[in-house]
Amino acid sequence: MSVRGVRTASFFRTGPTSLPLPLLRHGTSTAMADKEKRRSAAPLSGAGKAVKSDGDRDFLEQTGVGELLQGAILKMVEARSDDPIGFLADHFCNLASVTDSGSSGCGEEQQRSSGAAGAGEQEQQRLNRALWHLRLAHHSQRMEEEEQQQRSLMFLLTYMLLKRRRDLNNADAQRRSEIQRRIRHRQYFFQRQRRMLMMMIAGGIRSNIRMRTRPWTNTPRSDWWERVVMTEFQPSDWLDKFRMSRETFFYLCDRLRPRLARQDTSFRLALPVEKRVAVALWRLASNVEYRTISTLFGVGKSTVCRCVRDMCHAIVALLSSTYLRTPTEQELEESAQLFHSFSGFPHCVAAITTLHTAIITPSSNASDYANPAGWLSVLSQVAISGRGHFWDVCASFPGGTDPAEILQNSSLWFTAAEGGLSPATTPIFMGKQLRYVLLGEACYPLQSWLMKAYSEPKSQRGCRVELTEPQQLFNRGLNRALRATEEVLLRLRARWQCLSKRNDCGLDVVPTMILACCILHNMCESHGDSFKAEWQEEVCGAENPQPGYKPSAPSSTDQIGAEEVRGLFCDYFQLQST
Repeated sequence: MSVRGVRTASFFRTGPTSLPLPLLRHGTSTAMADKEKRRSAAPLSGAGKAVKSDGDRDFLEQTGVGELLQGAILKMVEARSDDPIGFLADHFCNLASVTDSGSSGCGEEQQRSSGAAGAGEQEQQRLNRALWHLRLAHHSQRMEEEEQQQRSLMFLLTYMLLKRRRDLNNADAQRRSEIQRRIRHRQYFFQRQRRMLMMMIAGGIRSNIRMRTRPWTNTPRSDWWERVVMTEFQPSDWLDKFRMSRETFFYLCDRLRPRLARQDTSFRLALPVEKRVAVALWRLASNVEYRTISTLFGVGKSTVCRCVRDMCHAIVALLSSTYLRTPTEQELEESAQLFHSFSGFPHCVAAITTLHTAIITPSSNASDYANPAGWLSVLSQVAISGRGHFWDVCASFPGGTDPAEILQNSSLWFTAAEGGLSPATTPIFMGKQLRYVLLGEACYPLQSWLMKAYSEPKSQRGCRVELTEPQQLFNRGLNRALRATEEVLLRLRARWQCLSKRNDCGLDVVPTMILACCILHNMCESHGDSFKAEWQEEVCGAENPQPGYKPSAPSSTDQIGAEEVRGLFCDYFQLQST
C-alpha cells in the first residue's frame, strides 16, 4: 500500500498499545492532541500503577508502546537528534520502502501463511498512518518556521522602505532650501549691481538733482539745531549748553575739521562738523544718555556714540601739541610767580595730584578698579600749573593702583629728574642754586624736585612727639597750595560733568575722554571763557568725594639730599613768619 494513499484519521492501533503523548508535541493540532489523550487515558492510568524500570525499553514496554515504535523511539534517543519529528518521519519512510520491496519478492510465502499476512497488513497500515501523521506534524512545523522567516523579512522590508522614504523627503527639503538660498543670493547680487550702476550714473551726470532713496532709519526732524541753536542761541545759552563761547566753539570746529569732516553720498547727506562737535560737547558737558541726545539733535543713538568717540580722538591727536605739552622757560617762571602770589609757596611751578572718574562695573578684573573710598573708578595723574592749566595727564589706570607707582613709571618722573621743569640757568633760592620743585600728596616719595608734607610722628614711650614750628609752617604752606590745585580739578569736573558722574562708556573710551576734557579745559581757560559758580555747586552736591591716601613711610625711593632741600623751605617759612 502507498503511504500517500492513507487518509485515515486514527494514529493508534486498537488495543492497549498506543503512541505516547510526547510524540505529538511538535506540529500537531490542539484538537487532535485532546482527542488522543482521552482515548489513551484508560491504558495510561493502568500503566501508571506498574513499577517503573530504570531502562528506556522497560519504560516503553510498561507504557504499552508497540515493538515497532519502541525501536524507532530508542534509535531517536540514541541519535539525540535536534529535530525528533523529522528523524521519526525519515525512519518510518525507510521502513515503508523496505516492506514494499520485501512483499513483492515473496508472493509464494504469503500464500502459505495467510494468517500471518493479515497481521502484517494491519501492521503496515498502522505504520503508514504513523508515517502520515509524523510527516504532517513535520510539515506544520516547517510551515510555521517559514511564516516566521517571512514575517521577519516583511518587517525588515517595511523598515527599509520607510527609511528610504524619509531619506528622499530630507533630500528634497535640502534641495529646496539650497535653491531658495541661491535665489536670494542672486537677487541680492542683482540689487547690488543695480545700486552700483545708479551711483555710477549719478556720479557721471553730475547734475544738481540728488538721487534720494529710502533712508535706512527713520530719524526725527533736526530743525532744533538749524532753527534754534544756530540762529537763536544767546551767548549765555552757548556757555550753559556747550560750556564755551560761540567763538571758541567755531574755533574748535575749524581745528577738528580735518579729522571730522565726512563726504556726502547719493544716499545720505553727511552730518556737518559743527553738529558732530555739538553732539559730543553736549555729552561731555551733561553726561546725559545717548537716547536723550539722539532725540534732541535728530540723529541715531549709534551716531551719538560715534560722534563722541571721534571727537575725543581728534582732540587728542590735533590739540595735544598746543594745549597739553611741556612748558617753556617763560611759562615756568610765570607759573612759579603765580604759585607764590596765590598760595604763598615759593620756587614751585606745578602740583601733582590724582583724579578718580567713576565708571560702571567692568566685565573683568572689577576688584582692581575699587579705589580707597570703595567705589569703582579710573585713576588719572595730573600735573597742574600755577595758571590752573594741565601740563601732564596720565590716564587709564585702575582705581586701586598706587599713585606712587604711576608717578615712577610716567614720563613726568624722568623729565623732572633730569631738570626738564627748570630753566637752563638754575635759579637761586635761599642763597643756593636750586631747581624748581613740584608739590605732591603725602603718598608720593620725597625727591629733591618733589616736596611733600611732613607726616605726623608716632608717640614714643607714652610721650607725644610733635612737629617743629618750621615743619608745621611748611605743611600749612604746602596744603594751601594743594587746595588751589583741588579747586582746579573741581572746575574741570564742573565744566565737563562726564568726569564727575558715573561714566557709562567703555574702558577703551574713558581714558581718551579724560584727556580730551583736560585739553578742552586748557583751551577754554586760554580763550578766557567764563566759568559759572552754579556749575561747581551742582557738582559738589552730586558727585562722589575724591578718595584720600595715607602718608607713605620713608623708603628706599626717597632721594638722598631731598630732606636738605625740604629744610630750606622750612627755613624760608620760618623767616616769613618772623
